[in-house]
Amino acid sequence: MTPRQFQNKREGFQRQLEYQTQLAWETTRWQAAVNIAPHTKKKISPKELAIFPWDNKKRTYRAATYEEVQNAIKKVFSK
Repeated sequence: MTPRQFQNKREGFQRQLEYQTQLAWETTRWQAAVNIAPHTKKKISPKELAIFPWDNKKRTYRAATYEEVQNAIKKVFSK
């Protein structure tokens, strides 16, 4: 395995662990909101009960420009 392949595998594994942890916490938060709901007069959303660090992260995705795509194609096929 090359160093780059190892790094990719490590990053993928780390992302998978983070995803599993976040999923477990999101499920717990949702279950807590559902369990509390019958006992309150006010409607409570899961995000009102607990705010996690990943709730505030804004993910921005940007489409590649035509020039960026052309440069990437040239880079790949010029070898």
